[in-house]
Amino acid sequence: MGSGDSKLLFRKAVIQLTTKTQPVEASDDAFWDQFWCETYTTIQDVFTLVPAAEIRAVREESPSNLATLCYKAVEKMVQGASVGVPTEKERQIVLNCTRLLTRILPYIFEDPDWRGFFWSTMRSSVAPWLSPCSFPSLICSSVQITKTTMLRTD
Repeated sequence: MGSGDSKLLFRKAVIQLTTKTQPVEASDDAFWDQFWCETYTTIQDVFTLVPAAEIRAVREESPSNLATLCYKAVEKMVQGASVGVPTEKERQIVLNCTRLLTRILPYIFEDPDWRGFFWSTMRSSVAPWLSPCSFPSLICSSVQITKTTMLRTD
């Protein structure tokens, strides 16, 4: 990460995510963009600034925030793939999303209740920006994320 200030800003965003008691709206781009637009991150920075304990805490205490973080990161990557990444800033956003997902995905898949997460659809109230056809091959649901809780749908 470029400077100490950018590391501090990224860390503050992580802390905000872990301390939010209410779900953060998917439409709150100012909040979500802190994770990939505001800073240059290296993979080492992401692993240092996003501790495992905090990922697990968000997964358990605020599953809708973790779900939205994942979907928003994937959304940014899909946007980059569809239009290319002609500028350095756009390239950095895609890299930051990739690094963040690399860090958090193992903790999602260690919990059996989350194993079907990327093969599920989100209710439109949680992620109206994500249409079911965004990932047509990933529509076999065992997990649904609602605004306040995670529910098994077996």
